[in-house]
Amino acid sequence: MKLVLKLFFTVALALGVLAGCTKETATPKQDKNDVEPAGSGILAVVISPGAASVKSGGISSEVERIVRDCEILVFDDSGRLSRRSYFDKQGTLDSSMQEKYSLAMGEYRVYAIINGGGIGGDVSTLEALLAKPILMDEYYGSDGFLHIGGGVASVALNQTTTLEIEALRLVSRIRLESVRSNLPETYTDVRLKGFLLCNVVANGNLGGTAAASWWYNRYGRSILVQKESIIDGSKYPAQAPELTWHSLNLPLKHGESTTESACNLYCMPNKLENQVKSWREDFSPCATIATLCVEVDGEAYYYPLRVNRYAEGGLAANTSYSISMTLDNLGSKDPTVPLDNGSLQATIKVANWDDGGGSVYSY
Repeated sequence: MKLVLKLFFTVALALGVLAGCTKETATPKQDKNDVEPAGSGILAVVISPGAASVKSGGISSEVERIVRDCEILVFDDSGRLSRRSYFDKQGTLDSSMQEKYSLAMGEYRVYAIINGGGIGGDVSTLEALLAKPILMDEYYGSDGFLHIGGGVASVALNQTTTLEIEALRLVSRIRLESVRSNLPETYTDVRLKGFLLCNVVANGNLGGTAAASWWYNRYGRSILVQKESIIDGSKYPAQAPELTWHSLNLPLKHGESTTESACNLYCMPNKLENQVKSWREDFSPCATIATLCVEVDGEAYYYPLRVNRYAEGGLAANTSYSISMTLDNLGSKDPTVPLDNGSLQATIKVANWDDGGGSVYSY
């Protein structure tokens, strides 16, 4: 009997990373001994390269592929930790890596965590692992992206079971693909200033079940109670700016399009769909908004778009939302207030982060 199970890491693994996970260069740290129990079998966890990411401004596709460390945790059918391996060296993964565990017969749930920094090092149960809290900008950024995946396998007497797990990111990716100007020719100086995420959920847990309780860029403000503190990337910076703001400073003429604006921003999943109508000093949880910041003849205008308007269940983890915009008229004077009809045309492609497929919706 042989069940096959691989661990896909996305491109990070394909180009590079886990020399510490290769038998030739390092030995994993085992927190539980590997003394073979009576009536045992072998559980083999295989880790293989994953699919490629798209290139963009801001955080690069190379960063999305980085792997700093790998942690594998094996839990028995009661949820207690049986084995843990941790690899903390970087290198190149040119082929699959396999880690084997000698275990008593029975069912096991296995979790693999990439770039968690050993986050599971102090847990003794599956429940404790999945409840581990995370803050977005502590686990996502220029030094790598956290991934997690789990799978179930049954170990039989004197047999080898190979388990294949897909490790996924816990964040959503919001990508600006292109911008076109159909603004009236009377506006002679149009400049794309930046791309911003407003009302960003910043907290979560490894199980993906945590309620939203920590928010960044509330109502598009650097300081919520100051109406004038609209985020601009300089005087009024974004929170977690590496993930939620990208400066553009690109001129755009009437009738022209640009893909130089292409960039990726990131946020934790958000199921909410309500959109605020105006700024106020007290924040109420609401939908995440992607806002294109534009300067027209010296005046600031904003083109906010509720990204999940076509995404059933809201913004989802490990999902990419790619946006193309056409500016038809002047935008809003506030980064989260809905636009008047006829100001913006947009398409949103919703797809699995890695496979590039998905559905395209028009706004």
